[in-house]
Amino acid sequence: MAVKRNAKTKKWDCYFRYTDSTGKTIAKHKRGFDTQREAKEWEREYLLKNTSNLEMTFESFIEIYMEEYKVRHKLSSYQAVKYSLPKYEYFYKLKMCDIDTKTIRHWQNLLLKENYSAAYLISVQKTLSAIFNNAVKVYGLKENPLTKVDVVTNHNHAAEKEVWTVEEFNTFINSFEGKNMFYISLFYLLFYTGARVGEILALTFKDINFDENTININKTVTRIERNDIITPPKTLSSIRTVDVPENVMKLLKRYTDSYYKPDEDSRVYPVAREIVRRTMQSYIKKSSVKKIRIHDLRHSHVSLLINMGVNIFEISKRIGHADASITSRVYAHVYADSGKKIANLLGATILQPEYFFIDVTYLNNCSKLSLLSNPQHSKLL
Repeated sequence: MAVKRNAKTKKWDCYFRYTDSTGKTIAKHKRGFDTQREAKEWEREYLLKNTSNLEMTFESFIEIYMEEYKVRHKLSSYQAVKYSLPKYEYFYKLKMCDIDTKTIRHWQNLLLKENYSAAYLISVQKTLSAIFNNAVKVYGLKENPLTKVDVVTNHNHAAEKEVWTVEEFNTFINSFEGKNMFYISLFYLLFYTGARVGEILALTFKDINFDENTININKTVTRIERNDIITPPKTLSSIRTVDVPENVMKLLKRYTDSYYKPDEDSRVYPVAREIVRRTMQSYIKKSSVKKIRIHDLRHSHVSLLINMGVNIFEISKRIGHADASITSRVYAHVYADSGKKIANLLGATILQPEYFFIDVTYLNNCSKLSLLSNPQHSKLL
């Protein structure tokens, strides 16, 4: 190993050899450091990273993690993690083995000061925990420091999901005045199937079965670096066949009939998600209904089904959740609202025996002893 000053450039260069994980000897040469110290530090960090030594910095570990993640996950998932990385710069110069619960709590406190939404705070903590779990499982880190701290959130942003009622959706859809079947059919599908917007935008003509009134969801559209990319759906459970109300299918048929012999592999709605978002917000303003996001149409669908009394297992299957526990957790607030409705339904089934309505004066005039000695009265105790 050697760090030398280059006589021509006046910069510092380092030369060294190391043995990789396969036992192969690798020669490494790096030029152009301003100081001898920088050259030595780069050499040290390079060796730590390439021998999976957890004395390496968090920044070096992230480079390894992201290389593996890109190979093992969907491009959209990789991009989502990549966009989260700036939130972890606090850890970059720290050694992996030195990051502890105290460090994590201080980082969480800094996040809370930024007034992020509850969902975003949970997301960045969940991603960081996955990074440390990888270090534990694959690289021998002693423990994940996030397992000993509570997940923090911003309760000021923890409002319940905004949803539309059927009446609000109808007000919104009527503002189109029946002119644009492209968007009318699109929004009807979103509201009455509960599918994710990417799943609907990825539909091809062969995914539609007008005989059975169903659509097949087996892919999604993801926007990556200004390009629409067709990828597999979010999870395996997202691959499903969804039954669609007949009237909605009729609207879809009116729209698709405007195409002359379309290619069965062509997208039914070849438009970017952002265009759909802008259109929705424009007509929300026009119709003066409550402002919600596109994804809230999915929440509206689930809320509608819950209030109609549909079984949670059926809802979970319909919207592509892996299991019903996810559905119940995400929509717990909707189930909570149904408590009084359930109590009233149960109350209507209870019989009212005549002896429940005995004169209170009569009871007051009876001694406890007489009640106990009289079988007829003992039923009241």
